[in-house]
Amino acid sequence: MKLGNLPCALLLVCLAFAGCSRPSLTDKITAQDDESFESWIGRRSALLTPIDIQELHDARQQIRYQVMQQHPGMMSANFNALVYAEINGQTLRELLVKSYTLQRDRVDTDLANYKPMLERFEKDKQRAGLSEVQRKYVGDSLEKLHRLKAEREAERERILRRLAELAPDNSAT
Repeated sequence: MKLGNLPCALLLVCLAFAGCSRPSLTDKITAQDDESFESWIGRRSALLTPIDIQELHDARQQIRYQVMQQHPGMMSANFNALVYAEINGQTLRELLVKSYTLQRDRVDTDLANYKPMLERFEKDKQRAGLSEVQRKYVGDSLEKLHRLKAEREAERERILRRLAELAPDNSAT
């Protein structure tokens, strides 16, 4: 059997796979503003799926929401500086965990807010003397609240699954 070009071909295949490996969750993000964040993502765009890129954009948005809540009415330049102070230097894992933790906390708040609304409509449903229009309104409202609550519960489950995936002991990267 003639080996000829086989070692060279194997070397090229190995180099191709080594150069095309997915970014590690331990990669540090370097970004001081929107442009440098997009540039950081762009340098990895061949390795990232569209879902990965969307997840990074969603993470940045979650940080923005957090900064907005902590500093209402802040000027744009100062706002962006605070957003990127939260992002710059974090690993991909740290940013994603923070993002999903913030999302989970928001969903938990939403779910807690559904409880008194549902209780009120359940109580109204039992009231005697409601007109047909009122009964329909209460019934429709209860149906909508139960649907919204179920959607948020499903969202919470998705978030919890992703947080579990991001746990350091569950990752090979």
